[in-house]
Amino acid sequence: MITPMGSQDWNARGYVPHYDPVGATQIVTFRTCDSLPTHVVEELASGLRTLPPSVQRDERERGTEDYLASGHGEWLRGRRVIAEVVPSALNHYDGIRYHLIAWVHHAQPCPRGRDVRRW
Repeated sequence: MITPMGSQDWNARGYVPHYDPVGATQIVTFRTCDSLPTHVVEELASGLRTLPPSVQRDERERGTEDYLASGHGEWLRGRRVIAEVVPSALNHYDGIRYHLIAWVHHAQPCPRGRDVRRW
């Protein structure tokens, strides 16, 4: 059962809220910065200003997911040195800050101009 916002299991640090109860299993996604550039985030935000606050969050999430699904950004995991950064980062604090159960090096083909949800 997820506890209500404002309880000790939630923290926001000024941006996206995180649910961090003791013992929870969580999923982390690493993305390169060019998969969602700052100018796209700013464009999405400016388009939301005219919408009622009650729908802005859902529309921001939809716009973000649509952009990410369109396959922008360079596929850096294909470069050996860069591909080694993720497992190294994950293993660095394993057993200290968290217990890493498993990780997957997942490659999703994203042909330009095609929405992967429509395959």
